[in-house]
Order: sequence, then structure tokens, then C-alpha cells
Amino acid sequence: RERERGGGNRAQTFRLNEGRVVANYFAVNVPDNVKFFQYGMDFGGVDSRSMRRKLYGNFLKEICRVSNEPELYKLCLFDGTSLFSTFALPVEKLSNVTFAFNDRDYEVSIASVTEIGMASPQLSQIFNIILKKAMEFGLLRIGRNYFQGDKQVDLPPEMQRLIRVLPGFSTEVAFKKFQGANHLVVNIDTLSKVISQGNVLNIIKSIQGNRSEPTGEQKQEMRRRLVGTIVFTKYNNQAYTIENIDFTMNPHSTFPLYNRQTHEEEQISFIDYYRNIKNENIGDVNQPLLKSSGRNKRKIYLVPEHCLISDIDPKAKERLPMLCSVIPPDRKKRIENLPQILMQNDRAKEVLSTFNLEISTKPVTVKGAQIPTPTLFMPGLGNFQAAKSWGAESGTRLRYPQNQPITITAYVTFEQSAADMARNYAQAIARELQNKK
Repeated sequence: RERERGGGNRAQTFRLNEGRVVANYFAVNVPDNVKFFQYGMDFGGVDSRSMRRKLYGNFLKEICRVSNEPELYKLCLFDGTSLFSTFALPVEKLSNVTFAFNDRDYEVSIASVTEIGMASPQLSQIFNIILKKAMEFGLLRIGRNYFQGDKQVDLPPEMQRLIRVLPGFSTEVAFKKFQGANHLVVNIDTLSKVISQGNVLNIIKSIQGNRSEPTGEQKQEMRRRLVGTIVFTKYNNQAYTIENIDFTMNPHSTFPLYNRQTHEEEQISFIDYYRNIKNENIGDVNQPLLKSSGRNKRKIYLVPEHCLISDIDPKAKERLPMLCSVIPPDRKKRIENLPQILMQNDRAKEVLSTFNLEISTKPVTVKGAQIPTPTLFMPGLGNFQAAKSWGAESGTRLRYPQNQPITITAYVTFEQSAADMARNYAQAIARELQNKK
């Protein structure tokens, strides 16, 4: 299976110098007079998230039209239920707007208006939406998280044949208390996305065997094994869900492709498309194509040879905890890399500047205090200091210096309803200790 491993927005510290430590928080600077407007949207009972986004897109065009400002859409955000903007919308002109899709009329209206200022707890939610929008341009989105699609974690040669690991990030913008005062910060932690190197064509061939054409039963088995499976295209790491296998199509089949030079659609084969557009060759020209859907339910056909399966080889799965772990110095470098990625991407940088959001490239430093090594006590041994490791280093020191009887008092805590069970448990321990005299 695909694995995502990381800290889950955990606060971590890295030593900077005596008395100071670096945390995985970065200051977020916004104007003191920041203000947003939240508009609760009424989509007329539409629950489909994709249809809501379609209606929202048309609603944005209507906003730009009635405001006579074609660039206003850049100042709006959408979370699936509410529209957020940095300006007040002309609500009186946007009541009960109707759009037509697939021979059906959909009515969209504004149900509520809320003004959100610096003191509002909802402000963090808006800043998280802005950050996610910026990360859409600088990183590759897989599921809910973002990864560096053009980077891979170094792996041993024997593992490179089985899997590849993409470095990624989890983020959370929130107000946190540092040194007695609340500060707006973004918490950044590392994630790793594990993708198998095995492709769908191998599964198809393993079911088909030596036959030139699969039988009806074999086609059913292929669909049973693959339909509903998430695959990744190896040339751009995009995730797709296999919805069906079309045995009537193969890489020689053609589809319409828009030509930007002639402004017309032209038929192109999958072989030519992969070779000329994706810079990838197709080895098996008789393989069936995989059917999936893109944005707006657009039909997409994929070549199995270039689709990586999501199941991880058992040999690699055993070593995932070690392969995905990040030592503190490397974790610090990866965490500090995210603000740099956003600042170096023009479109991501534009999103942040549009909403007056500035993320520091330097992590927050806080005053650190070193806790004294605790003194431990063991019956028969007395007080002692813990060693660096509880392995062999401690074992050589924890020797009982005398063979005298030691009185051990064992306490059992229990609820009143479990008194009989606790009594029997305590008596069993006592008998065991008596037998070991």
C-alpha cells in the first residue's frame, strides 16, 4: 500500500547554541488590520463537491461581471461550503444566481455574511486555505498532503528496484504562545510518500499468461484485481483511480488533442502522445487501456505500462520504518526547505502576496533549558545515574551488590466493581514471588 509517514504536525526542537533551540515553527507576518469576509453559500441542495466547485467557478465569474473587476477572483477563496474574500461583495446583486449544467438549472445564493478580523478564531482556517493554495503550485498534491514530485529520497540499490520515496510536508497555521505572547506561526513537519515501482502491465500479463488475447474469465479477473485501485503515472506522479479496463483500445488508438498553434483539435495516437509530449516510449503496443476520470469528470485513458501500482513489495514493506525515518539534521534541512520552495515559485509567491501573507524563511528560536539527569533508585542497588543507553552500557552497572532479602511492596489499584478480580490478581503475584525465593 501507499504509505505516508511523518510527524503529524508535532513540535520539535533542534539545538542551535547554548541556551537557544530551533523549533519547527516559522513566523507568519500579516497586517494588523487584516480582515476577511466569509459568505456562507447555498447551493440549492447540491452535495457533490465537484459540482459545487463548478458552480463556485461560475459564481466567481458573476462576481467579476457585476463588480466590473475581471481580476477580483484572485482575492477569493473557497473551502467547499463558504467563500472567503478580502472585500465586501455586492450581495444585493448576487442573490439567487442561476446556472445551467447538463440541461438542469442550479441556483446559488449567499446565505450568511460574517466579518472576520484579527481576533477571530476562524482566521487560522483562512490562512491554512491560503497556504494550501500556494502549495498547489510549488508542490505535487497527493491526497491531502503535498510532496516534492521532482525529488526522491536516496535508497539502497536493492530498494530502488522496488519502491521510490517522495519527500513531503504537513503544515498547520495557528496562533501559538511563545515566551508569554501569542504569535501567528506555521508548523512544518516532514512526510514521506512511498510509491511502488511495479506497474499495472505486469499484473495484466501475470493473469493473461502466454495467451495472445485474454479470455473472458481473465478479463473479469483483471477487472476484479485492478478496478478501484489507485495508481501513479510514473512520468509525473499523478494519482488516478482505475474505473475500468477498456479491452477495445490500445496504444495505437487515437484521441483528440487541442493544438495551441492551429487552435484546432487533432487526432493523435497514445504512442505519439507519450513519445512527443511525455517523452516516454511504449513497449507493448497491444496492452489494453485503463479508464479513469480527471477534473470535471473528464474521461482519461492511461497506459498500464506507465502506471505504478500502489501495493508495496513485502521486502520493501519490512524496511519502511527505517527507509522513511529522517534523522534530526536532515529533518531540519527538509523543514527549512518548504518556505524556500514557496518563495522560489512565482505563482505560489503571488498567492501569498495577494493575501498579504509572508512566511519567514528562518525557523523560530526559543530559549532552551537543559534538564538535569534524573537520579534513579532500585531496591538492593540504591541511587544511580542512568546511562546513555539502557542496553549493555547500563547492564554492566546494574548489579546487586548483596544477596540479602529485599522487601517488595506491590500495590494494585482498581475500581470497586473489580475488587474480587484485583484481590485474586494480587494473591497470584504474591504466590509467584514466594515460589521464587
